[in-house]
Amino acid sequence: MTEDRYTNILFTGRIVPNKRQEDVIATFYHYHKYYNPKSRLILIGNYTGMESYYESLQRYIDELGAEDIIFPGHISFPAILAYYATADLFLCMSDHEGFCVPLVEAMNFEVPVLAKNTTAIPYTLGGSGMMLEDNDPLVAATAINRILTDTLLSIKIRSFPWIFLSAKNMILLLLQVLIPAVKPFQLKRADCLLL
Repeated sequence: MTEDRYTNILFTGRIVPNKRQEDVIATFYHYHKYYNPKSRLILIGNYTGMESYYESLQRYIDELGAEDIIFPGHISFPAILAYYATADLFLCMSDHEGFCVPLVEAMNFEVPVLAKNTTAIPYTLGGSGMMLEDNDPLVAATAINRILTDTLLSIKIRSFPWIFLSAKNMILLLLQVLIPAVKPFQLKRADCLLL
């Protein structure tokens, strides 16, 4: 949470259809409306060559009546890092990804990751993060709320692969080694009733 006490939901990546920014927007809209009106969505990325897609996202935001959605555009790497430093959650709803460097960047900043379970995302997360089976915005909004209000869950999904281990996370890793291995979290619509 930032000094203004807003919860920051972040996604970084080119503004292109396969990144499914419309699903990120829909998820945020439901989170903002039903769980936390003091939240904002930050969608960082270049839309050069994709102006019509960017414009369709702007129309979609207007149709929803969504608020607190920011498109900083193409920005410098230090500026991107500053956004990671203020992020409370990284949300990725992409249809397909390769290695997905932004997930690694989020993990490096100890930002909890919520991502659609697709292509290489589970391998990039390496057991951290929470994954969604589909792009249902109500399920995703509920998952965001759960992650941001359940401290133990937030700690669990921020536990990183060995390569990203910091000294302060050593105890968490040791606890995970002592506890039987668990596959990455996967949330389905039926699970929302339990949240």
